[in-house]
Amino acid sequence: MWATSEGLGKGATFHFTIRAPLAELPPQSRREFIGTQPELQGRRVLVVDDNATNRRVLDLQMGKWGMVPRAAESPAQALSWVEDGERFDLAILDMHMPRWTACSSRNACMPAGGPAAGALQLARPARGR
Repeated sequence: MWATSEGLGKGATFHFTIRAPLAELPPQSRREFIGTQPELQGRRVLVVDDNATNRRVLDLQMGKWGMVPRAAESPAQALSWVEDGERFDLAILDMHMPRWTACSSRNACMPAGGPAAGALQLARPARGR
């Protein structure tokens, strides 16, 4: 161990050398979400969004994970499916949609005993409304 300094009040730099065995990397804890996900496979997902691009992106991604998405462009359309007896494990709802009334809460869109996981409301940047 040694130290170098450029003088009083200028600070110091400390140097040292150690010998240590090569460490083994721990198993990767980061989960890869590529391909079918066993925990998600077959899960039914209701997507409610008036933006066609958002619906398409969610549909494609959830399909790659093995989920079964059903996308509605309006809350009324989604609510009619639920009222007709369709059941979903999860609902992804755009909370900034126009005409967001009947399906604006988990309880309205998902009857008791319906989904296992509930509803997830997503916000996106304002679109000039």
